[in-house]
Amino acid sequence: MMFLVAIAIALTSAPGPWTTPFGSQGAWGVAVSRDFAARTPRGWHTGIDLVTPCGTPLVAVAAGEVVALGRDSLTLRHGEIYSRYDHLSLVEVRRGSVARGQRIGLSGRHGDADGCHLHLALRLGLPPEVGYTGEHPLELGYLSPASVLGIALPHR
Repeated sequence: MMFLVAIAIALTSAPGPWTTPFGSQGAWGVAVSRDFAARTPRGWHTGIDLVTPCGTPLVAVAAGEVVALGRDSLTLRHGEIYSRYDHLSLVEVRRGSVARGQRIGLSGRHGDADGCHLHLALRLGLPPEVGYTGEHPLELGYLSPASVLGIALPHR
């Protein structure tokens, strides 16, 4: 119960409102290829995989601070909630502040990806780690991106 209270406080104190990682494009034409907390032979999936054409512009889901940059990934901090974007073909931001809806990169298939998509993970209190974990993601503070962002997506 305390964990749910912590999530509610974090969501209400985080810079909002939230938007989809596709900005004004919404989530039209996007499908889920692997859902949040899906159990696989590799472990529990920590985010949601959104199938989208390579090169699709991606935006910050809320105002925040760039706290980590990789060759094909980035992590933003929005108050107590972190968002991580993986498999990018291009990262377009540097360390510093970003606005909600600001373009941050392009979707791709880099890293451990089997096709063009965005892996989006949200975590309370700590930066998300890559892809999979041995424990259920909710026990580690991961949040369902679809629930937080208020988007309903078809599964493929």
